[in-house]
Amino acid sequence: MSDPMPETEDERREKLHWEQWKTSVETEERVAHSFDRWMITLSAGALGLSITFIQQMAPNPVHTWLLCLAWGGFIVSLLCMLFSLLTSQAGFRRQREILENDKLRESEGVEDGADGEGNGGAGGEAECNRPAKVTNYLNWISLASFVVGVVFMACFSVKNLEGGDLMGSGKDEGHAKQAAPKKAGVVTPKPFGPVAPKRPVSPKPGPKPPSPAKKK
Repeated sequence: MSDPMPETEDERREKLHWEQWKTSVETEERVAHSFDRWMITLSAGALGLSITFIQQMAPNPVHTWLLCLAWGGFIVSLLCMLFSLLTSQAGFRRQREILENDKLRESEGVEDGADGEGNGGAGGEAECNRPAKVTNYLNWISLASFVVGVVFMACFSVKNLEGGDLMGSGKDEGHAKQAAPKKAGVVTPKPFGPVAPKRPVSPKPGPKPPSPAKKK
């Protein structure tokens, strides 16, 4: 039995290249999955946190337009991530179709980039993976919307916290002004020893009764 032929330098390089390519693709898939999960979690959590902030810290909020813009950013971020999950699935299906077409052309002896009639092949416009491009755009829009929501939410929080401090200080000053006269009033000390009894007040005389008429 003859020994297998040793691999040449070119074969080893090609094998190493495909191993690195496979590792890179798997890592990219894991990172993309983590990105989708974190964006959905953070956007939903920011919405819940903003509602809790209003209920506990700012029951009478001011500058509500900042809050509306923040909520809009979080909602757009969530919707983009949900749509990107669908377009990502379509992108994987489209990529399988491209690979199958490439394999079919290779078996038929047609070079990449053109078929027998000179039409666009694997490298042409017809073979582009448009769902994958849409997924990439949605990811960037989701990230930008989340950043916009965080910025406006921070501005809304600062404005309402400042307003709450001013209102609280105004109330404290009002209470202090009301309590100041009571504290500043002079209290006369009570005399020590027995207190002399007060003289009874004699009742005032009432009107005199009319004198009886004299008889003639």
